[in-house]
This record gives sequence, structure tokens and C-alpha cells, in this order.
Amino acid sequence: MKIISFMLINLLLATVTVDFSSERTTVEEVKDEEQAQEERVSKIIEQAHEQLNDIVGFGRYRAFEEMYKERETYWEKETNRLYTNANQIENIIELAHPSYHHDLKNFVMITRYAVEHYDFKSLIYSHRIIHDLDAIFNQKNKELYGATKVTKEQGKSAEHYEIHVLGIVEKVKKDQGDMIEAKA
Repeated sequence: MKIISFMLINLLLATVTVDFSSERTTVEEVKDEEQAQEERVSKIIEQAHEQLNDIVGFGRYRAFEEMYKERETYWEKETNRLYTNANQIENIIELAHPSYHHDLKNFVMITRYAVEHYDFKSLIYSHRIIHDLDAIFNQKNKELYGATKVTKEQGKSAEHYEIHVLGIVEKVKKDQGDMIEAKA
């Protein structure tokens, strides 16, 4: 009887044994996928920042001011790059940590507005947003403009965000609202 009971207990234990190796693989795969997504977000933010540096960084924004009378020609030269940046950022918003979503959406909105309205001031703030995001997200030791909500949430100065960026966002929303009303 003891042998039968022992065999029955071993049989029950054998059927209850769970194989956690497949679960570990799944967790590792999820971590790998998250890391790959984070690296993609990092790379796209960095590339957008580099391209905006080429266009308006280091005082290059003055070209937009100086060539304002010939703005269509100058802007058309950069339109594709700017739209590509906005589209690439828009495509990675959901992959980024939620704390970055607001600022990434602001970047997309302001960049598109700047291009569509030949608004070099908005373009400057588009650059400042992506500069701050690149510095924070990619942990670069750069001085921040304070043009993002995430900067403010980290307890750093966000004067440009509170005064200029939010003002541009409101202007864009108002213009979009006016356009919708005009079509109705």
C-alpha cells in the first residue's frame, strides 16, 4: 500500500510540475523588444535633433529671418526634412515612455505648423523641444532650453515651455479651430 501511495504522489507531483523556462524566454523576449523600441525612439529623437541643428541650430535660424521675403524658396528646401522628422516622431510616440508623449506631440504639432505657416519662431521652438528631449532621453550632458513638460516635471527650469511652447500650442489649436469653423 505504501508503494502505491508513494507512486501515486510522485505521479501527481510530476503532473503538477510547471515548466517556467518558456515563461523566462517570454519575459526575456519582452525585455529585448522593449529595449529595441527604446533604442529606436532614442535614435529617431537624436536624428531629428541633428537635422534641426543643421537647419536652425547654432544661429542658422537667422537665415529664415533674413530670407523671409523669399521664404517659399528657402522653406521649400527644408520642407521634406521637416515633415519627415515630424512623421517619424509621430510614429514612435506610442513606443516612448508615456512621460514623453506630451512633448513629442507638441514637437509634431509645432513642426508642422511652422512649415505650413512659414513660421520661423515656431521652428525655433520645435528645435528647442527636440533638443531638450534628446538631451534628457539620451542622457546627454547639454544645457536645456526648458522647452518641455518633462523638463518641468524633473524640477528644472521650464520657462520656454510655460511661456512660448504653450503659447504656440494654443495658437495652433486656435488656428485649427478657425479653419474647421471656416469650412462649416
